[in-house]
Amino acid sequence: MQATLSKKENPYTIDQFFYQGDNFKLIYSHNDPEIGSRIIRVNNNGEIKGFLKIEDWFAQKLTRDQNGFIYNSKLRKIFFLLPYTNEIAVFDEKGELIKIVKLEFGRYSFTKEAWNKYEDFNSQMNHAIENKLVFQVNSFLVLNDYYVISLNQEGGNGHLIILDHNFNLIRHFSDLINDLDNVKLSAIPWSAYGDKFLFFDKF
Repeated sequence: MQATLSKKENPYTIDQFFYQGDNFKLIYSHNDPEIGSRIIRVNNNGEIKGFLKIEDWFAQKLTRDQNGFIYNSKLRKIFFLLPYTNEIAVFDEKGELIKIVKLEFGRYSFTKEAWNKYEDFNSQMNHAIENKLVFQVNSFLVLNDYYVISLNQEGGNGHLIILDHNFNLIRHFSDLINDLDNVKLSAIPWSAYGDKFLFFDKF
């Protein structure tokens, strides 16, 4: 999808899910079927381009995320964890979509068929809990030398996965324990800087 809009005509609102490039913005549409694409790029001259068609099973589903679009200067790429999927959209510095990386969890994946079958959140979550499925990836962080992925099997274990920049497995941790007080660390990684990632939890 490609078109041109003036600033006055531009209907796209900028919320927490956007990335500001040199002469463009990448915006997550919150699955608005009137927009037609999950992510759009709006150039400073008003030209717009859409990426990733909105399928019926997640149309109009709102979401929240603490990270949104992530730019890494070492990789010179922009990353966005697509809500309600196990997929990561990867863009170049000009805001062009390079690829979609799909994380596979085998029989523990919450499938597209399940999204279509269980329409309301309670039935979706009950199905996920009964089968210990990964409902969605909780957090995806980009560090200088690796990626950090946090997820839960509903009704089961929490997982922290470390991948290299080719998405190959480095380490896999389950149900982390804080070594200072031996308390189970239930929070998800909140942010990253350099080669470190940070947790935030309520007391």
